[in-house]
Amino acid sequence: MKANTDAASTRSEIERTYRERRGGFLAWARAHAPDLATAEDVLQDAFMKALVNVSALSIIEASASQFRRDMWEEHRDVPMIACEKEALEGILAKACDEFGIALWISKGFNSESFDYEWAEEIKRLTRTGKTVHIGYLGDHDPSGRLIGESSRKKLREFGAAFEWERLGLHADDLERFGLELVPLKLGTSEKKGDPRAKRFRVEFGDRAAELDALPPGEIPSRIREFVGRFVDEEIRKRVERDEEVQKESLEVVVANWETAVRAARGAA
Repeated sequence: MKANTDAASTRSEIERTYRERRGGFLAWARAHAPDLATAEDVLQDAFMKALVNVSALSIIEASASQFRRDMWEEHRDVPMIACEKEALEGILAKACDEFGIALWISKGFNSESFDYEWAEEIKRLTRTGKTVHIGYLGDHDPSGRLIGESSRKKLREFGAAFEWERLGLHADDLERFGLELVPLKLGTSEKKGDPRAKRFRVEFGDRAAELDALPPGEIPSRIREFVGRFVDEEIRKRVERDEEVQKESLEVVVANWETAVRAARGAA
């Protein structure tokens, strides 16, 4: 949507004009004020009001283009996606935004503050009677497996109640997609390896791989499948209709902004 007035460029133009023509503006204000100090106050007040009006328009423009209702307010089950891989944040965020759900990127082993904040958000939702479902994505290797288990344990220690499901990477994904394998750091008699690798090898063997190795569309597909289980289509369609009506209302405000400002000034 393109508003009648581009707020950002208008603000820049006001600031530029004020700098370049301040002397002339001040002379005009001086002719209508009892002294120089009052004239300067009048000029500054007019300048600030102009910027405030443009800033308000900018906010409304952004609201009109980005407005979205939270459909999960009307759902009993609320999904979340969690992942250890910061490098995949863009792909994950796009898939999550499609449904308006939360994405938690741990960037490896979580800090206490990260898990606390996450747990508090889960508790906020469960206090309203909702059930939180977390879909987790991580590498199929010693660290990737442990990071997920560590996150789940810490969230529960902070008092969060939720359902947890690993969406990948799974052991059978390696053969199914022919993924490139990564070696386990088992160590030798001369060099100490990753102690987690030995436990991983007992359970899964010596085949490991990274989540990034999946085909590009596979991760978004898994997120959609997971989230889709909890979507009430009747609620979703109603919320989308409401969004369109409210967006249109905001667009009308933006399109008639100057008229509304003049009317407000007249009323004052």
